[in-house]
Amino acid sequence: MNISPVNPHNPSQSSGPASPNENYQIKSLEQKLNQLNKEKEKAQKAANADKVRELEQKIQEIKRRLEELKSREAKKEEAPGSASPAPCPIPSGETGTYVDESA
Repeated sequence: MNISPVNPHNPSQSSGPASPNENYQIKSLEQKLNQLNKEKEKAQKAANADKVRELEQKIQEIKRRLEELKSREAKKEEAPGSASPAPCPIPSGETGTYVDESA
């Protein structure tokens, strides 16, 4: 029997709805993005163009990773079996009006 190791940093290996690890990764990346944006604002005020470029590259990379994680999460939520069941159709000739027989 061949069992491959599971990488906790690779959400594509999990199945089903978003795992707590994926949610943690998303929240962590969002916090990092906020931090980098604040640093970028400081660098812009200090007119440090090199630092601004460096931070912008990091911001773009984190945005890309966030979109990738969120996209995977959305695909898992749309996966077959996870959708709510379709409503039962009303047979022809019935109006859908229900009568309370105990009244």
